[in-house]
Amino acid sequence: TSMLPEFLPKGSRGRYVAVMEGLLPVGIITAGVLAYFIVPSVGWRFVFVAEALPALWLLVIRRKIPESPRWLEAVGLTDEADKVMTAMEKGKTGERYIIGGENVSYKQLADTISRITGAPKVYLPLPFWMAKILKLVLDLYKNKNRISKLFNMSMFRVASHFLYFDSSKAIRELNMRYEPHEHSIRNAYEWYRDRKMLN
Repeated sequence: TSMLPEFLPKGSRGRYVAVMEGLLPVGIITAGVLAYFIVPSVGWRFVFVAEALPALWLLVIRRKIPESPRWLEAVGLTDEADKVMTAMEKGKTGERYIIGGENVSYKQLADTISRITGAPKVYLPLPFWMAKILKLVLDLYKNKNRISKLFNMSMFRVASHFLYFDSSKAIRELNMRYEPHEHSIRNAYEWYRDRKMLN
C-alpha cells in the first residue's frame, strides 16, 4: 500500500489505491471458500502451498521494480527522483525512456576524478590483455585484503567498451535535464570526505 502510490501519477493515485484496497477482502473471501471445499479432500497442507505460490511471485517481480522516487530522494539522488517523477507524469503509456546523463569516455571520467580528488592523473591506459596478466600476478599476492574488490575481470571488460546510451527521447518528450557528471562526482567525493571515509 505504501509503495504503490510512489509509482502512480497524482491524477490516478487515489483510484488505483482504492482498487487495491478493495481487492484485499475479495482475496480473503476467495481463500476461505477454496479452503472450505478443498481441505476436506486433500488436506490443509495442499491449500497452504497453493495459496503461498502467488506470494513467491513477489520475489520474482521485485527485481523488476525500480527504486521509488522517495528512496532516490532519501539517498540524495534528487535529480534521478525528479526524472522518474517526470516520466510518470508526462511519459506516454507503453513507451520506454532512457533516463541518463552525459556520455563521457573513461579517459574523461578518470581526468574528472583526478581533478576533483587530487589523485594522480592517468596518462597510460591499461589494455584489457595487460589487465588479465596483472590480475594473474595479483592473485599470487598473499595479502589479498589490500587489493580492491573492484579489481576484477568483469569491471575491466566493461571498462574496455564504449557503453553509450541515447537519452534524446527523454530530453525531447519529457523535457528532461541533467547535471554534468562532474557535479555528481564532486558531491560523492565531498560526501565521503566529510564523513572521513577516504582514509
